[in-house]
Amino acid sequence: MLPSIALYTAARSAALAMGIDIRSIEAPARDASVGEFIGAVVLAPIGETLLLGLLLWALSRLSSRPVFIACVAAALWGGLHGSLGALWFFGTFWSFYVFSCSYLAWRPQAYWKAFVVAAAPHALINLSAMLAVLFF
Repeated sequence: MLPSIALYTAARSAALAMGIDIRSIEAPARDASVGEFIGAVVLAPIGETLLLGLLLWALSRLSSRPVFIACVAAALWGGLHGSLGALWFFGTFWSFYVFSCSYLAWRPQAYWKAFVVAAAPHALINLSAMLAVLFF
C-alpha cells in the first residue's frame, strides 16, 4: 500500500507544482455509507479480481512474460480507475501490479488460491481507504 500512496502523492505534488487545479483530477469523494463500504470492501475486490483473472488469462495468450503481463494489466486497471479521476491512476497502478503478480504466481497451483491472494489484499486496501474516509 505504501508504494501506491507514494505514487499518488508524487503525482499530486507534480500536478500542484505545475499549477494544475487538482480538484478536477482527484479521485472521487467517498461516502461512508454501509452500501459504499460493502461495495468497496467486499463487492469490488470480488468482481474486479474475477475480471482481473480473465484479463490475465487473455494477456497470457499474447505474452509469456509475467512482469509484462502484470504491467499491462495494472496500466489498464489504473486507466479504468483513472477515468474517474486522473490521479487515481497512480494510486491503483502499483496495487494492481501486485495483485496481478500474486495471481500469476499462484494460478499454477489453483484458481481459488490465485483468486484469494489477489482479492484479499485488494479488500484490505479498500478497507483501509474506507476507514480513513470514516475517521478522517
